[in-house]
Amino acid sequence: MPRPSSHVDEKLLAAARELLPSTGCHKLSLRQVASHAGVNLGMFHYHFGNKEAFLETLISRTYDEILARLEHTSQPEASPLENLRTALNALGRWARDHRELLMRLAADAMAGEQVVVNGFVKNQPRIIGTMVPRMMAAQAAGQLPPIAVPQLIGFIAGSITMPFVVGTVMSKFDLVPAPLLEGLESAVFSDEAISQRIDMALAGLQSALPQAPVSNPKPT
Repeated sequence: MPRPSSHVDEKLLAAARELLPSTGCHKLSLRQVASHAGVNLGMFHYHFGNKEAFLETLISRTYDEILARLEHTSQPEASPLENLRTALNALGRWARDHRELLMRLAADAMAGEQVVVNGFVKNQPRIIGTMVPRMMAAQAAGQLPPIAVPQLIGFIAGSITMPFVVGTVMSKFDLVPAPLLEGLESAVFSDEAISQRIDMALAGLQSALPQAPVSNPKPT
């Protein structure tokens, strides 16, 4: 029997993406998703079978979006460091736009939600496989220090994304005075702020590049 052409599966996935930041995977109800999408619950089972398969698809789609952002960020005429910088900006802006979803998925994984853990294990190498060659190319060109790549990833990722976590928590729970909260958007979440953090992280790494020895001129 031919599948209905009303894009019900896409409506269900979009509805879950809207609900997931507040519910998490464990509390996400299939009935709630179907109601939010405006479709019959039976169509959920028709398209996905069960909740686990649905969440697997949802997590894979999330990674597909990230990879799509990275697809056109490499330019042959640019230096390795500039190609890395462009990719980091694309990743940073995507993480900013979906920060509450990412924080919820991270919390689910820490709580042992197996479908999320499996999704990370399956899909995270796709992102790493895109970013690591850029980092290694910058190292080979002498534009980043020859330190362990996991150290590079941890330093850069922390510089870019940790302010999202801190800023989101401060905003959600009113942890700082109102005038500071009003400036969060431009100071932490704007494209300019993301680019600034990336520039500072890369400049910090470049400061660790081995220095060429200074040769003393021979006396004449």
